[in-house]
Amino acid sequence: MSNIEKGKTVIAAAESNLRDVIATAAKEGDYASLATLARWAATLMDMSAAVDPSVQSAEVQPIANEKLPATAASASVGTRKAARSGLPTKSKATKKYPRFVRRGDSIVKIGWSKKSKEEYHHKAPKQVLTLLSQSLCELGRGGKLISTSDVTPLAAPDQESAIPDYQVYLCLAWLREMELVQQEGRQGYRVSEPEQLQHRVVSGWERLGIEAK
Repeated sequence: MSNIEKGKTVIAAAESNLRDVIATAAKEGDYASLATLARWAATLMDMSAAVDPSVQSAEVQPIANEKLPATAASASVGTRKAARSGLPTKSKATKKYPRFVRRGDSIVKIGWSKKSKEEYHHKAPKQVLTLLSQSLCELGRGGKLISTSDVTPLAAPDQESAIPDYQVYLCLAWLREMELVQQEGRQGYRVSEPEQLQHRVVSGWERLGIEAK
């Protein structure tokens, strides 16, 4: 086997492994990671196409038997297609997404949908952020690794039903953006100084830009 063939084998294995990670992220609702993972997979496919024209490039096909969320499906299209079609590329509109603002007593995540070519807004009540930070403080003591299954479903003390998971993931995305928690691949999250987390969340909330309802 030539060195080129060996290299192609390595790339193919990496691309296959990334598909597994994408499937796991979709099942966990980790939408914030899906766009990045899909771009990586598309890049690996392009690397294979560079030495083997029979390899189809630019599109990451859905994982077999796995229906990805709309955010994941739209993220699977590479930035080259956006550039060719005149849509916003990472160097233009998409680089400012996601961003977070306050709207009333809720935190709002503003993202960009490549599929519909427009912004989308997801929001979660401030109470979810408070409850999540309290849970992370307890679970993260001693640098313990926290999985998403440790914090979901998240239940409010005065509610019988669980808080929707997407609201928890939205708040986790903001905590990552603020570098208050660090994601360690598929293993989970670690909290930076758990004893300071709730104070820093309050401080970060106060600094969030306010958007009119």
